[in-house]
Amino acid sequence: MSFQDELRQNLRTPEVVKREEEERKQKSATIEAECTLIRLKLKLTENVKNAQYTIHDGVATVSSLEEISSLYLRERKQIDSVNIEIWHHYDLNPTYKEDFELFISKLKQLALNDNISIECVLADCSCNKTHFFPAKIPRPYTYCKLCVRATTDVALDL
Repeated sequence: MSFQDELRQNLRTPEVVKREEEERKQKSATIEAECTLIRLKLKLTENVKNAQYTIHDGVATVSSLEEISSLYLRERKQIDSVNIEIWHHYDLNPTYKEDFELFISKLKQLALNDNISIECVLADCSCNKTHFFPAKIPRPYTYCKLCVRATTDVALDL
């Protein structure tokens, strides 16, 4: 076989390449979402076993956090020299915005089957708090991780 024959054999259209790339992204997001959901379910189960839940009107609400890829997170600092404050801006990294949205969409879709709600939050390691995502945090020393919070309700048999 000549080199030209080999080139013709491997010739693909831009549409085929684009479709294959989209399929790869979909599959990758689904796998990442499935693995994240498994870890969240394990943590939710552990929290229930350790009585780490709240009860309201005969329903136990349990939640857990799971750190996700730091590639999705962008941190910027703003220094306010007039008021002598440092602000930390946490938002979505534009480079990975599409991947993040696909992953979160898949995760929410899978979690819905088990009556689990998903939201993105920032876990502030410096004070053990969570913040909504995206956020602007007025603290000189802060270190946040991007997490998903899973929450579900369990009816109590009283």
